[in-house]
Amino acid sequence: MNSQLTSMQIEPSLEQSSLLQQLISPGDVILELGSFSSSTTKALLSRRCRCYVEDLPEFLDEMQVHDDFDFEESLRQHMSITDDDVKIDVVLTWDLFHYLDLVEIKDLFKILGPKIGPGTIIHSTRYTGRDIPERPQLFKLSNDLSYQVIEKKSDKRIANHSHTTIDLLTELMHFNLNDTLTHSDTVNRGLVEYSLIYSESRQKPKPVRRICNETIPLATQQLAESIKLPNLTKYLSSHSEDKVGCIIDCGDSGNSNYDLLSSCSNFVLEEDVSATLAWQKKVSLNKDYSIDEQLLNYRASVNFDLVLMWDLVNYCEPEQFAHIVDKLRNHMSKNSLLHFVLPHTGNKPSSPASFNIAEHFNVKFSGVLSGSGNQDVISTGQLVRLLPGFRVLAYYFGTQENGQNYQEYFFQYL
Repeated sequence: MNSQLTSMQIEPSLEQSSLLQQLISPGDVILELGSFSSSTTKALLSRRCRCYVEDLPEFLDEMQVHDDFDFEESLRQHMSITDDDVKIDVVLTWDLFHYLDLVEIKDLFKILGPKIGPGTIIHSTRYTGRDIPERPQLFKLSNDLSYQVIEKKSDKRIANHSHTTIDLLTELMHFNLNDTLTHSDTVNRGLVEYSLIYSESRQKPKPVRRICNETIPLATQQLAESIKLPNLTKYLSSHSEDKVGCIIDCGDSGNSNYDLLSSCSNFVLEEDVSATLAWQKKVSLNKDYSIDEQLLNYRASVNFDLVLMWDLVNYCEPEQFAHIVDKLRNHMSKNSLLHFVLPHTGNKPSSPASFNIAEHFNVKFSGVLSGSGNQDVISTGQLVRLLPGFRVLAYYFGTQENGQNYQEYFFQYL
């Protein structure tokens, strides 16, 4: 593999990784699953880390699949760390998860099971573009823990079928999402770093939040105003003891409601749909702002009991919203709920409001629900027509402190 690399043109791009600087400490045991030729060990040994390099890209290149092939057993024979009595602190997978299916990832961590435990961290990268290199790339770590992505120009591109965070966490049952970092102004646009941490660690796990490439200007720094949403408050309060299965919050990713939602739900998802749509619109070369297949892309077994849509519908084209509802419907069963908070009159603001669920499931929001734009807000009739197969289960008409009116809806899936 090294000889192949030297004969190819390569294109490096420097990525500043504050994640790795936070994750790796002097004396840590590091498992590097990337290529031997990355020279990662030099940077880690300078920090007095103990390093194991298994070179899974080479294993995948040389893997001979036949009728009696057993991936787990072949991988077990390839890996040398299994022979040592050691506890791994950090596993560096780089872009490897793109090139393993979920069963193979599960097999990998089954092999590593005796070597990991509370505090073990998985560091990985994800491409968010439509296509990716045909093979794993070379990630070269510098002494300051920044890294170069060495992309082989001769590599073909293949479709990006990256695993969603929830699918990974379903297979890696003891891990939770710990942190994410998006690189936007680089040659490798759309590259995202993220880390998963063993759930019994000293660090508090963060919510499962889908990563997007762009943020849109939200009014999260403005003074928060209380807003009465009696239907939502009643619903969440009623499940404080008898938890629902899964709640997904489609609002502002910078304003997490994870703590409160997890107190009444067994599983919480957060996906900033507005930010993702804004990024797609920005990078689109034409007027067709279609929905990226990675948006709301979850395993078939994931079922939403409650979807918090907030004021999202005001920031979608009708065709976009219909596509979003179709994606949601694939993960909803009879009586699942969609929740909306929408202005009654006025015009659409320039950006969505940011909603925060506070103590006792009371809600505050930053920004404005109705503004001075030139587009009308969606009406109840329009909303009903956009939601075939749903019925209005509960409704509340409220008034803000400034005298403007708003509406709260629960739509039930039939």
